[in-house]
Formats: sequence, C-alpha cells, structure tokens
Amino acid sequence: MKFPCIIALVLGCLTGTSQTNPPLWQRMEQVFEQCGYDPVNAEIEARRILEAPETMLDCDSLLLVEFLLRNSVNLLETDWPPQNFSLPDVCHHAPSPLLFVRGVTAFDEGDHTEAENWFRKAAEAGATENTLNHRQALQALGATLTHLNRHREALAAFQAAYDLAPAHTNPVELNNFAFASIVVGRCAEAVGWCNLALDRVQTAVEEGAPYAKYLQSERNAILLTRFFAELQLRDEAAYVKTLSEIDLQGAWNGRELAAVCALTNHALWLDEPERFAAIRPVLSKWIEAESSADVLEAIGACHALFAPWNPGEAWRTEWDRVRQVPEVFRGLPRTNCAESAPVVRTDRSMPFGIAATWGLLLVALGAAFFLVALWRRHRRVVALDALTAPAWEERVEAALLGGKPLSRMERLEALRSVRNLAHQDWQLDQIRSAQIQHWPELEQNVARHLADGEHTKAIAQRLDISVAMVYKTRHAIRNRLDLQPNDSLRKRLQELLHVILLVGTLTGNTIAQDAVITAIHDNDSAQWLAAMMELRQLEKASLPAPFDAALLPMEQRPDWAQVPDSMWWIWFKTAAAPLEVALAEEAPHDLLLTPRGEASDAYFERHSLLKSEHTPFLAALLLLLLGGIAGLSIRMRRLNLRPEQSHWMAIAAGLKEPSAREEAIRTWKAFKAKQPQPAVSEDFWGVLTSTEQEVAQFLAQDWTAAQIAKHFSCSPGNVYNLRSSIRRKWSLDATDDLVRFIQALQAENE
Repeated sequence: MKFPCIIALVLGCLTGTSQTNPPLWQRMEQVFEQCGYDPVNAEIEARRILEAPETMLDCDSLLLVEFLLRNSVNLLETDWPPQNFSLPDVCHHAPSPLLFVRGVTAFDEGDHTEAENWFRKAAEAGATENTLNHRQALQALGATLTHLNRHREALAAFQAAYDLAPAHTNPVELNNFAFASIVVGRCAEAVGWCNLALDRVQTAVEEGAPYAKYLQSERNAILLTRFFAELQLRDEAAYVKTLSEIDLQGAWNGRELAAVCALTNHALWLDEPERFAAIRPVLSKWIEAESSADVLEAIGACHALFAPWNPGEAWRTEWDRVRQVPEVFRGLPRTNCAESAPVVRTDRSMPFGIAATWGLLLVALGAAFFLVALWRRHRRVVALDALTAPAWEERVEAALLGGKPLSRMERLEALRSVRNLAHQDWQLDQIRSAQIQHWPELEQNVARHLADGEHTKAIAQRLDISVAMVYKTRHAIRNRLDLQPNDSLRKRLQELLHVILLVGTLTGNTIAQDAVITAIHDNDSAQWLAAMMELRQLEKASLPAPFDAALLPMEQRPDWAQVPDSMWWIWFKTAAAPLEVALAEEAPHDLLLTPRGEASDAYFERHSLLKSEHTPFLAALLLLLLGGIAGLSIRMRRLNLRPEQSHWMAIAAGLKEPSAREEAIRTWKAFKAKQPQPAVSEDFWGVLTSTEQEVAQFLAQDWTAAQIAKHFSCSPGNVYNLRSSIRRKWSLDATDDLVRFIQALQAENE
C-alpha cells in the first residue's frame, strides 16, 4: 500500500533569525522570508541578483540564486533547471538549505535515491548550522527512505529529528513517523504519534497559526494512519471511534487510495459486505480518478471488488475469495501488529557487602595485570608483520617439522606467520585479478563466463560470436596464463576473479531474494518472474509467509494462492514494504527494542555510576578488563582466512591440533614444492611514470607523505595526487591497502 510521506517544505521554512553579517545558510532563509515564501517573488529576486555584474564572480551570490530558483521551481512544479541559469562547477560549499531544496527537487521528480543523497548531505551540514536545519533534513531523509521501503532506517531518522526539537515537529512529520512505525510493527506507538499530531493540529487551529488551514486539511490523513494502526491492533473500540471521526467528504491530500485500502479491509475483516456496499460509491469515485496501475499497486487483491474489474454487483461473488487473501496482499502495511508493551526493568539490585566489594577490587587488579602481560605478548606477535616471507616460512616450518612440543608463544608466532603468508598469497592473486582488467574486452567477457561454468556454445550465443571464436579466445587465455595441458582453465579463472561458486542454497537464495526486490523497485515484471523461477528451483528456497505460497507448486498452494503469476506480481508490488522489512537487516535494531522515552530512563536506572556504593563501578571495570582480555586473545588467534584458502586452513589446524599435524605437513610440503606463477608485476610498473615508481618505492618503505614531499621538495598535496594516480592506474578501490599491494609486487619480483 502506497501511503505517500510528505516533505513539509513551507512549514520548515517558517522560522528565521537575523544577525550582523549572517552566514550564507542564514542569509538564504532571510531572503526567502523577505519574499514572503512566494515562489514568484523568489524568482523575481533571483533574477534581480543574477543581473548584477559581480554575481557571476561570487559563489555565495550564485548559490543564493540557485536556492531561490529551486524553491520557485519546486513550489510552482515547473522543470529544473530554469532557462538562462547554470551553476559554475567551482561553487561547492553549499549550506544545508540549498542541499535540502536540491533534495526536494529530486524528490518531486521521483528520483528518491538522488534525494536521499542530498538530504544526507543537508543533515551533515545542518548539524554545523542550527538545530532546525538539522531536524528538517532528517525529517526529509526519513520521508525519502519511506518511499524507498527502508522503513527501519526511516524510523531512525524520524526519531533523531524528533529528539533534536520535539516542539518543532509538525503534524505532517509526526504522521510520517507514525506510518513508518506501523510498517515495522510498532502500531501502539504509531497511535501515540497520531494522537500527538492531532493535538498539534487542534492547537494550531485554536491559536490561529498561519498554516492552520493546511494542517486542518491533513487531519483526515492522520486519522487514517491511526485507523490503520488500530485496525491491525484489533482494538475495536478505538478504530470504531476513529472511523466516526473520518470525514469521507473532506480533504485527503493525495491519500485517497490509502483510504480505499483501509476502509475496504475494515469491511472485509468484519465480513460486512453491506457496510462496504454503502461506502463503495464514494470509494469507486476516488478510484476512477487514479490510474489502473496505481490502484492495483495500492489495494492489491481488493481491486476485484471495484469496477472495471467487477462492475455493478458482480463484486459480491468475489467477496469470500478476497477475504481469504492475507491482508498484506490487500494493501495493509503489516499482517500482524499486535504487540505488548516491552518490559523495562527499573529495580535496583541490592549492593554487595564490603567483602564482595574488596573481592571485586582484587579480581579487577589481577585482570589488569594479566591484560598488560597479554598486551605485551600481542605486540610481540604483531611485530612479526614487519618481517619478510622467508622469515615467516622459517617459523612455520620449524613449528611443523621441529618434532618438539610448541610453547604457547611459538604456536602464536607460527599462526601469525601463516596468516601473513596467506595474506601475501591472496595479495598476489589480487594483483593477477587486476591484470585481467588490461586484457582485451573479448577475453575479459569470455573469462568471466568460463569462470561461471558456462559452456562454449552458450558463451557464443550470449556474446553473439562464433563457437570457433570462443575456442580461439580460450586458447589465447590459456597461453596468457601459461597453463599446462592438464591445468583447469575454469579453476584458474575462478581464482583470478575470486568467483566462489557456492552451490549451497543460502547464497543462491539470498541473491534471488535481492533480485525479487530489485525487480519490484524497477517495476520489471520479467526480472521478477525470472527471480521467482530461480527461487522455485532451489531446494531450500524461502520467502517469509505468506509470500512463500508463491513458490509452491500450484496444486500444493492454498485456495487463495492458486492464481497466475501475473496476479502474484501485482500482490508482491502491493506488499513491497512489508516484504523488504521482513528480508532486510537494516540498522539500527536497538531503536525498535524499547519504547521511546523509556529506553534512556531504564538505562540510567540500571547502569548509573553515580551511587554511593562502589560495587557497580568495580563490576563494570572488571567486565571491561575481561572483555579486553577476551578480545586480545581472540585477535591473537584469529587468522581471518578466506574460504578459498583451504590449504592455509589445513596448515593452521596442524599447528593447533596434534591430530591434524600430518595433514598440515603434507600441505606445507606441497606448498613449498609449488612452482612460482609467472610474474605480472612488470605490467603494473610499466604503466607508472618514473616519479610515480619512485613514490611507490618510498611508500613500500612506510615513508609518510610529508617525508616523501621533503625528499622531492614539493608539497604533501602533490604526493597525495601521485598516490591517487597510482591507485587509478592500478584500478585499486579506496579500501585496498596500497602499501601492502606495492610490497606484494616487490615480493613477486624477488
């Protein structure tokens, strides 16, 4: 069900202050206020500023012009950019009001991903300006995330905005907050937000606020949100009262289809077709004003109760069938919103006696001494990272073949050496993977399809080339990789491309689930059907109930689910929001665990350190020390090996367990006997200039940018530019460790 969240642009602008030489963000707000928030006046003022000769030389003036013009375009709903205006590329220091209005432009154009980007930037800038700008950007970000069906993130943004300025959160924004709460299952809190929104509407009307008339027109929408929550809470007394307050002939501000959905589902839930028949003419009139696609997406299976799908009284024959369809496919935002109030412990534990307090103190001191000793041991192990590969191999070989029991420190050093060797091995694979980017495009495409396990004929059809050309390209790739006749080309390509083809259903299932969501976002029924077919073929494929019924064979489905895929496609689009909430692992989860207001109170009640007794403090200190000991111990033993590095895992297992020692020794000997792979480092050094090569050599020696700059008698900025150039030429991501990459190249040369 599509319940559009609104960005209250005008309401957010009705604040402003003045001061001498105000910053640009404040000047923008003041000028727009002087224009009376009138889009025509804003455009006239922008044109007046633009005519001044000095404007084109002043970024602040140009940014102000853009701010006024964008407000004019957004409020008049005209196209952007307006005629005879373009912003120079050099003007980058945009304050939050301009970033915000850029987001509104993208939002109005339906580009919610772009709008999210601008609103996040506006929130970051607003945090350095004032609370209201920060809050306004967070509210808009929440509304945008709701349109992207990322309701948990939206709820977090709404909560953050409300906490910044509770008194300035207007009813429209509170209504957005309430609807996001419903989708994630917090219906009881949604009712509270709606009640607060209605109270603020009433207060604005009584005080004669300038925007009271607009807020009064939102009253139906707020009541509708509360009705959704109460309906799904099955609170009969509450939703009957809310229903009596809704004015069917009143303003809905674009929420007509949401009202159709709520009122129709109410009648279906009560199984009162006559009640539905009484309001059906009004609902039908609203539906007639909308496109068929929007109606189908908003009310899902309920469309069978309206014309043109069932004109006249023919809808009565569909009544019982539609009632069997789960509510989520009938447009309700969630199938189960019943929730009990979370239990918050507020009792204080009795303080320990003096003996217990002294015992905690002694244990804490012992833990502190042990942590210091463990830290010194950890530093000794980490120091191995500065050694070379031969030194690491020497330690591993001594540990495996020495024939004597290993001390704890020797075992830790050997495991660390295994980790470093495995990382260097992986780094060399990364280098060879990057080498593929320099291959001809045809060889790159054939290599990737071969790694995916496709046959020659299928590759020829996919790339629209002859089978002979595929064979010729395969031969060229084998020569390039210097493979022997018995070597597996596919396996080698998988190593280079890091294609880990897990036949297990978990990975395939997750990919297909993501494809289902992507298809809904893209409104691509063919892509959705392909993803559903893939899910049906997986042995353990799963979707959350009731979506999983679509994966069953037709004869095994319940009666309501025995519909063609074309109908399932409509239902999946209708239920996109709850489906994404069920599949997503969005942060932050902790926002949903305790009710608003009680979380912080309960936390400080249970964990406050401002007590006369020292027991809680000592207990917390002891937990921190134990956590540090556990973390260091795990970190010293953790190898962080990748699944494809099974041979290194076998060697590590032999160092840990005597029973695995023989297998580890065989694996180690096989590793030592392995022929070195052909060097590829020359291709990488060859694309660098002499200066870049010299910088790379210094980086490998852990020189800082300042040291390199001093050596070249240049600024550190030039060194950073050279580093960026090296990364770009080697196709490295920002997350790749450039220094380790260079060291791996040098190690391969050696």
